[in-house]
Amino acid sequence: MIPFFTGYAVIVWWLAGKYRRSVLGFLWVGAGALFMALVIFGHYALGISTNGRIYVEVLQPILYAYGAVVTGMGFYIACLPRRVEHGPHCHACAYDLRSIRTAICPECGTSIPARDPRLGTRDISAEQARP
Repeated sequence: MIPFFTGYAVIVWWLAGKYRRSVLGFLWVGAGALFMALVIFGHYALGISTNGRIYVEVLQPILYAYGAVVTGMGFYIACLPRRVEHGPHCHACAYDLRSIRTAICPECGTSIPARDPRLGTRDISAEQARP
């Protein structure tokens, strides 16, 4: 039973991380929350249909807390920013600047310093850096 709960959390969190900052990431977390709600309802319905013989009353609050933790952490992971690949990129909009030789980001218009240590090997000559 323990591997099911651990595996369930890992799958929901992995999918939230893989598709973070996209609608698909939030949909996966929502689907995980819906599945957990179905498990909670199934446990409750099982207790009613068996006249309480299988129903374990203490399990209900544990399932609520577990569902809240998995869903809350999933939404947190889905909100995390995407990683920017290594190499030169605009620090305002994360646009890839590897093949751009101008001093202005073509995506957002932010000016890029002639020698920015965050840009790695990229170097813009002083002539191109002037607006």
